[in-house]
Amino acid sequence: MYNHCINIALLSMSVASSAGLPREQIKEIGFGAVLQDIGMLHVPQEIRLASRKLSKKEFDEVHRHPIHTLNWVEQIGSVSVAAQLICYQSHERADKAGYPRRRTSMYVHPYSKIVAIADSYVAMTHARPYRPALLPFQVTRAILSDVGKFERSTVRMFLDAVGLFPPGSYVELDNGTKCRVVRANPGYHTRPLIVELDANDKPTGGHLDLCEVENVSVARAIPSPQELCGTK
Repeated sequence: MYNHCINIALLSMSVASSAGLPREQIKEIGFGAVLQDIGMLHVPQEIRLASRKLSKKEFDEVHRHPIHTLNWVEQIGSVSVAAQLICYQSHERADKAGYPRRRTSMYVHPYSKIVAIADSYVAMTHARPYRPALLPFQVTRAILSDVGKFERSTVRMFLDAVGLFPPGSYVELDNGTKCRVVRANPGYHTRPLIVELDANDKPTGGHLDLCEVENVSVARAIPSPQELCGTK
């Protein structure tokens, strides 16, 4: 739970920073993001850690956790209204399939929309008792494919920050070279800044910005060396 919330906060702040938001707003988003799942501690552990499909009653218990979160943070005088809204609304979705109120984007705070995408990304790129982790590329593609869940402008902000091949992920170029992604290039989501790897998966030298070369592009996303070792 701790790592999950920290990862969401870091990613949310990265998206906000990439979008050019002021420092104080970025801090506010991070503060709300790190608290937004605290209500899950009210959900019984046998439900939170279940490796099976949950019953409707159990899902309802999970869907009430934003209410528990809000009840908790309202008792802290230093939590801003915007951060409280993040805690309450970050599980809402634009297609009204979210919770706890099934609100559309019109009634969801912009900060909550940023944290909602970060939450989905972090959840899908980490293993859960009921499923393995997905590759970062698979998750960004899933977010793009399910455009009805998230507001388009927020998805664009997210992609400008992480790209189609997020920082830290691994790719293979069309010349067969394996690389690690260093950072995204806003507006050029398939052409990140990369570092080439040798046969031992060690960096070979300086960075290569795919926006500055015309004859090289990413051919496919590949598992990290650690993930490959885990499958052996």
